[in-house]
Amino acid sequence: MKGRTLLLLGAWLAFVVLGTTYVMKAVGKRAAMFKQVTEGEARAAEAVGRLQASLKARLTEAMQSGGPAAAIEVCAEAAQPLTEELRGDAGFFVGRTALRLRNPSNAPDDFVLEWMAKAASRSSAAAPLEAATKVEEFIDGDRLLHFWQPIYLGAQCLACHGSAEQIPAEVRALLADEYPDDRATGFAEGDFRGVFVARVPLPKIGG
Repeated sequence: MKGRTLLLLGAWLAFVVLGTTYVMKAVGKRAAMFKQVTEGEARAAEAVGRLQASLKARLTEAMQSGGPAAAIEVCAEAAQPLTEELRGDAGFFVGRTALRLRNPSNAPDDFVLEWMAKAASRSSAAAPLEAATKVEEFIDGDRLLHFWQPIYLGAQCLACHGSAEQIPAEVRALLADEYPDDRATGFAEGDFRGVFVARVPLPKIGG
């Protein structure tokens, strides 16, 4: 009887040790995953900030030197190469997208399309949304962090994205030539325009 009791006690202790080890391992893995996401968000925000600042500087310079028509030329000729260069520096995808596209190469993926349609499109500069994230998980354990930062239309953007009356004839002609399927006009100041996007790979964490 005593031997049986000791055997049961040993089995119970082994079960407790294994259970505790499993729980601690799971907690550690969850903490590591949380840290990975937090660091990914910071990397995404930094890359998006760099892209936003670079594009704004180029567009501001163009507007000051040549007006809205020069800004259209920057968008058509320099924005994509500038974005590609930043992607190379960051090591992951960074870009822009919208519900109403000007450049079809900036088409949204399903994740950001759903978010823009359900949430962001109802916001404005008067009641802006914060940057949002979503983690996509794959069967092999890898994950992908989707980061979205809303863009709201400023007054200076109306000469290229406003109503027909606000867009100069020269700019309308350039838009028709460069972007024959343009849908990015008819906005008012403060409207939701689109998002800056980053997609950061989050490798599988062992255990």
